[in-house]
Amino acid sequence: MMGIGFTIRQVGIGDGVQFTSLPENYYRSTGQKLIDLSRPWYLDHNPYVLRNGTPEKVVELWNYPKKYEWPRIRSEDIYMSNAEIHASLFGVRHCILNRPRLYAHEGFPFDQRTNILFHPFGKSHGALPDYVIRHVVDKYSKTGQLIQVGAPGEPQIPGIPRALTPTIWDLVKLVSQCRMFIGVDSGPSWIAAAYPDVLIKKIRIKFQYGYCEPQDWVALNRNNPHSFWDDLGLFQIYNCFEEDAGFTRSYRSL
Repeated sequence: MMGIGFTIRQVGIGDGVQFTSLPENYYRSTGQKLIDLSRPWYLDHNPYVLRNGTPEKVVELWNYPKKYEWPRIRSEDIYMSNAEIHASLFGVRHCILNRPRLYAHEGFPFDQRTNILFHPFGKSHGALPDYVIRHVVDKYSKTGQLIQVGAPGEPQIPGIPRALTPTIWDLVKLVSQCRMFIGVDSGPSWIAAAYPDVLIKKIRIKFQYGYCEPQDWVALNRNNPHSFWDDLGLFQIYNCFEEDAGFTRSYRSL
């Protein structure tokens, strides 16, 4: 049997959640479960992993520093989904599941979804510009449904309530029940991607003038691992510009 794990001590929330489709895709292709050696929280409820046993081979999931070449599965060097990247590492060509899945807090009734969660301060890429925050607050706060989420110690946005999520699974439950998620490309947005009924509006702070031009950026490009986060099947993706650019929309369309 094959084993999966991380040799580094800890990866970020989104860094790990992106791999949660792999065990099911592997099982549906081979009939075998993967042995989970690192036992991260986001595989706690995954029915397609084992947490005991001795694998014949172990695949390190986090490819940084670079340990292997990303699989080339089509001549255009474009992946169809983030999930396809990880499945292809194991020779799985047909993804039954093309999104993250946490196998918990699923099935919340659609007609009870009212909350709009807003996550303006990310760990990896930093905070949204003030003008983007103001745009979101001005547009959605009047509904009475806009709620800020984030890690302890992050600034409180005036005028909207903030949800307290003492544990990661408290955050998962809150996200799983929301109607819309608006925020930076950070862990909570990837948790939202595990729940298909949640509309996700993700702002890529990376796309700012003088740093990265989305006109020259191709989503899910094998030759640019930083583009692996731009899965248009999971997210509506926005920039911090006044205009649309490339595959991204202007923040004014949030």
